[in-house]
Amino acid sequence: MSEYQYYEFQTVDRRLTEKEMHELRLCSTRARITATSFVNEYNWGDFKGDSNVWMEKYFDGHLYFANWGTRILQLALPEKLLPEKTARLYCSTDVASARRAPGKLILRFISDEEGGYDEMLEGDGLLSSLLPLRDDIASGDLRALYLGWLMGVQLHHADDGEIEPPVPPNLGKLSGVLSDFAEFLHIDRDLIAVAAEASPLITSHKPTRTELTTWLTSVQANEKDSILLDLMSGENPHAGASLIARFNRDRTGGVSKPVQPRRKAAELRAAAEERAKKGGRN
Repeated sequence: MSEYQYYEFQTVDRRLTEKEMHELRLCSTRARITATSFVNEYNWGDFKGDSNVWMEKYFDGHLYFANWGTRILQLALPEKLLPEKTARLYCSTDVASARRAPGKLILRFISDEEGGYDEMLEGDGLLSSLLPLRDDIASGDLRALYLGWLMGVQLHHADDGEIEPPVPPNLGKLSGVLSDFAEFLHIDRDLIAVAAEASPLITSHKPTRTELTTWLTSVQANEKDSILLDLMSGENPHAGASLIARFNRDRTGGVSKPVQPRRKAAELRAAAEERAKKGGRN
């Protein structure tokens, strides 16, 4: 079977300049390049850019897969929308990591299945289907981060005695984009199921006007002026999301409160194996 690699990058918050598009073109004469994306497929040769540098300099999302089993997803969020301390509770291994870049925090998830060739994926549209995770994470939904940590458990990048980070609510009720995320990275469904046993089911609700008003009284006057300026100027596309993220963090304390003792990585793996033996996937 011949070698196959797929690279896709997208911007969300801005458009690439003509100069930036020219810089990207210098790395590939065959790629499809637009003001918001770079897409290329390789059956021979290799990518001449540096995906990590490109995420720091140009893009908000990056997806890669190869038919020998490697799959990568990177998401960049403005640093104000996701505290680095929170991200590193979950993303602290080689397969799920967080790094700082000027003005942003970049999350990187890697699945590298050993042995044999991976099935072929349909690349077009795949990154677009996963990019909504940025908004979910920015609004305080940390399930994708926990799933990244869980992938580290599955691939033995977490020590047996490592204690799990706080389990987010509703892990047992994944949205469509979270299910696609788990499927893309080959995260074991039995492992997700046993992890979800410690995840409370919470019915989310839109904040009421009274709740928002009460919270706003705690914001300093000079901060309110800055917030209004951002909203009126339109220069900060994340002004609204940043406010909601801050509101949610203040309301919940940033991370979920554990409803039962946190488990060790080895305990989760063992429970998933036992569930699989009993036909738990069905």
